[in-house]
Amino acid sequence: MMASPTPLRLTEAATRKLPRWALAVMLLVYALPGLFGRDPWRADDASGFGVMLTMARGTAADWWMPNIFGSAVLGDGPLFYWIGALFIRLFGSIVTADEAARIATLVAAAGGAAALWYGVYLLGRRPDAQPQALAFGGQPEPKAYGRAIADGGLLLVLATLGLLVRAHESSLPIAGFACASFALFGLARSLDRPIAGALSFGAAVGASGLTLGWTAAAIWPFCVLFASLISPPFRRLGPVWHLIAWATAAALLAVWFWPLATMFGDAGRARLDDWLANSQAGFWAGTLRVWAFYPQNAAWFLWPLWPVAAWAAWVWRAHWRLPQFGLPTAGMLAGLLYIGCGRTPGDIPLLVVMPAVAMLAAFGLPMLRRGAANLIDWFALIVFTLFGLALWFTWITTLSGWPSHFALSLARRAPGWQSRFSFAELLVAAAVCYGWVRLVLWRVRAQPEVLWRSAVLSAGGLTVCWSLFMTFLLPYVDYVKTYRHVSAELHAQLPTDACVQAAEVGLPQRASLVYFDELRIGGADCGWLLTHENRNAPVAAPPAASWKEVWTGRRRTDPTERFVLYRRLPGKAATAEGADVATGHDVASAIEDAAALRAPAPAGATDADGKADAQARSEAGGISNTGGKTDTDGKRQPVASARGADAGAAPAHAAAGKRH
Repeated sequence: MMASPTPLRLTEAATRKLPRWALAVMLLVYALPGLFGRDPWRADDASGFGVMLTMARGTAADWWMPNIFGSAVLGDGPLFYWIGALFIRLFGSIVTADEAARIATLVAAAGGAAALWYGVYLLGRRPDAQPQALAFGGQPEPKAYGRAIADGGLLLVLATLGLLVRAHESSLPIAGFACASFALFGLARSLDRPIAGALSFGAAVGASGLTLGWTAAAIWPFCVLFASLISPPFRRLGPVWHLIAWATAAALLAVWFWPLATMFGDAGRARLDDWLANSQAGFWAGTLRVWAFYPQNAAWFLWPLWPVAAWAAWVWRAHWRLPQFGLPTAGMLAGLLYIGCGRTPGDIPLLVVMPAVAMLAAFGLPMLRRGAANLIDWFALIVFTLFGLALWFTWITTLSGWPSHFALSLARRAPGWQSRFSFAELLVAAAVCYGWVRLVLWRVRAQPEVLWRSAVLSAGGLTVCWSLFMTFLLPYVDYVKTYRHVSAELHAQLPTDACVQAAEVGLPQRASLVYFDELRIGGADCGWLLTHENRNAPVAAPPAASWKEVWTGRRRTDPTERFVLYRRLPGKAATAEGADVATGHDVASAIEDAAALRAPAPAGATDADGKADAQARSEAGGISNTGGKTDTDGKRQPVASARGADAGAAPAHAAAGKRH
């Protein structure tokens, strides 16, 4: 009998597939809670939705030049926003616009998970990945082994903490996960079907560029290089494969580049230059602050992937040149390149590297020792059961007010919020908990030998806790994070069809205020001025000789922020050029310039409110980026304005997002 290249010994029973009905139920319980029945939340969720809504309600210029009601979004590509805007147009009459936009998130998460599953499956069924042939037979079939490995990898991804929230937001990070998964799938597919693999890989690379910027696409040639250096089978990807892959990526990028450069004249070309510059601004300039961020956060963000992946790297160290280990290693090296060269820390690089870590971890599952597998199971059982009980306790406290000190603590964090009892919520929570009990009993009593058993409790436990959290506390969290109440208060202060200048109003706030109550944002000739500040970044008031403060407000749950509304005094009208008569300049731009000089930030950096020096400011009649970018010293540098005949076609307002 020929020696197997692997030390793994498995029986056919160990590779039984996860029942598809059970997997489908788990995926639905994981995905649906948190997608519907809530408002857009501050930061990335509201910003991403704002771009999608602007496209869906706007003109061609809004589709080709992403913006949030006149404020350009320079560093992002339009692909993910296109998908969200399309869903708003398709389903906006059935569900609210923000819920329709989050269907794009569901599609990206599901597509990324499916691509990762198939990538692991293709690697797992290869001859060099198979367990040893047993003396009397009974070893698993290659397809059965690949399917079981892929099931385990998918369960590990569902158990990963860092993916959970991002898989329910209308923001770009989930698109980074999907693009990386498809890229790895394309490389795995290329080993047996080079043409199909090249097309898939090239499409993923192009999608990365059209979503996250050209620097996200630039890491994938390095991934191919690393894979070729590590694993000999990838060296057989010849010139035809490279031609097809890179031509596909270039063609997909040209879908945006060519119309932008030809249809919109100088404005489109200026916008393309700004996109390239802002994509590069956050690259090739890694700092100690950035490098320190990832070790501090990756441990929990990638849990429980990284311990299993580390174990796989150790036990398979003598076989690391095989494709099932070389490909995820190359993907992680490319992801580390993306992390190490970035200037602004965040979730996107971690989600880009996550599929590669999951792919390696999947091949570590069959090599886990019984003691380690039991430890993982008991950890998941204890932690998620206790967390679930804590959620039940919190829900009971919100309804009963007992214990009083805990109820007061919750009330202080959400002043004015009123809890309500829902029998439907109780039934949903009871059904989810019943499923958790059945899963635990199956794992404890049946003692299954299937290789994905070590991941099923972790995935199921996190899914149950997320479902309970979104069932019991979604109204509470929604109350804390929404700008609906601020928007209503502001709307009550404004006359019908009032035009408002926005100074230092972040992208999430801009999107929320327009969505909820159709705030009409304009330029310097508007008779109203709205500013937004927080405790750490105060905003200068406009000249008292020309403007009068008429309202201040904030979210009731955040004492650090403040909106201020000013009305232009009679007789102080703006000139035709948009300059204030009393001061001789654009008041909103002057306020923003003063704020930028007081608090310079690295290029591309954003605060919790979504304000960015690289983001454009709204001008009368056009989408512009006069806010500019910053150099390596944080000093403001001018960038070309993306103005033109069609550049100002962003809608002045959108339909209200009121729920009925």
